[in-house]
Amino acid sequence: MQKKLIFVNREGKTEKHLYPILPREKMFNELWLQELLIENPSLLLCKEIDESWDNLIPLGREVPVTAGAIDNLYITPEGLICLVETKLWRNPEAHRTVVAQIIDYAKDLSKMTFDEFENSVEKSTLHREKSNFWYRISKFIKDINQIEFQSKIQENLSRGRFLLLIVGDRIYPEVAMLLDTIQSAPNLEFKMRLIEFEMYKTSKENPWPLLVIPAIVGKTYEVTRAVVKILYEEKRPEIEVDTFEEGAPKAKINKRTFEKSMQKDYADIFIPLLEQWIADGFNISWGTTSFSVRFFWKGKIRSIIDLYPDYLSLFTEDMVRKRGFPLEPYHEYRNEIDKIPIIRHLFTERRRYAKLKDITLEEFSSYINVTDRIIRNLKKLEKISKD
Repeated sequence: MQKKLIFVNREGKTEKHLYPILPREKMFNELWLQELLIENPSLLLCKEIDESWDNLIPLGREVPVTAGAIDNLYITPEGLICLVETKLWRNPEAHRTVVAQIIDYAKDLSKMTFDEFENSVEKSTLHREKSNFWYRISKFIKDINQIEFQSKIQENLSRGRFLLLIVGDRIYPEVAMLLDTIQSAPNLEFKMRLIEFEMYKTSKENPWPLLVIPAIVGKTYEVTRAVVKILYEEKRPEIEVDTFEEGAPKAKINKRTFEKSMQKDYADIFIPLLEQWIADGFNISWGTTSFSVRFFWKGKIRSIIDLYPDYLSLFTEDMVRKRGFPLEPYHEYRNEIDKIPIIRHLFTERRRYAKLKDITLEEFSSYINVTDRIIRNLKKLEKISKD
């Protein structure tokens, strides 16, 4: 039931009524709601949900991912990511699919590298013909440098550590349907909330301005790693930072900055091998936070491995098939790398990235040796294919 709101004076006499806007009045569309949330992120009540997600910074609207486009995307000054999908009451079909939709978007983000994430943000509606990623958010970041911030984003992407918000002018209470959908993504560390907006006109004759009252009406509770219980509720919810001039190209790292950013014990193991790859003429492509090893295969330049100063990446069978690489070298790689317990666990969880702090030096050394072998095997095949 829509609440009736009134203003009263000190004597208890009514001074003004507020008039509820019913969803069927169709005063606004989803685009208007998305833009409202871009301009006013505090309406998402993130501080009440989890203070870690307070102070949201809008990154973009219609942010492209494999499964579609995220309505609104935000990030916190600590690198936590928030996805928002807006749905209006008059579109019941969308309500039935929005949960699966937002989880698919979260899955897509969890498979991204930081560079892929940054590229998607810069393709979004909010960023067209505007400043680049770092120029836009650098003024919000304090007590953390650019490389550390990028690493935090990569960690949250890899772990699927997101806040997922479904926002509408009326949220259907049939949220039990969420259970089966959420069980399909047990490897993601997300929280989900349903937020309902009540809208009121301040005048019977004039539709604007409006009073907007957000409320958290539904949430997910993680019961086990793979099962989530859904409840429906009614309750109220000076470190220098590198920046870029608007329009300036993104700065790329090099071997020296990569080595300085990597923890010394791991750098002592890896940097000599990287230097050998460079000396042997491997195609090393440097990005803004990482590098990749690339090969010319079947008429295209294709990446095989990408590495960050504090992350390692895995070569998956999906990557092999999509890039058209031969399977035999990959099966040799997989048999060897599966001997490393944490790597085997990552493959089980269908994850591509692992933080170095979670890996022993011995495990890292084994990973580097196995990776070196597959790179050299593919380099030989590249030469044969060219000949």
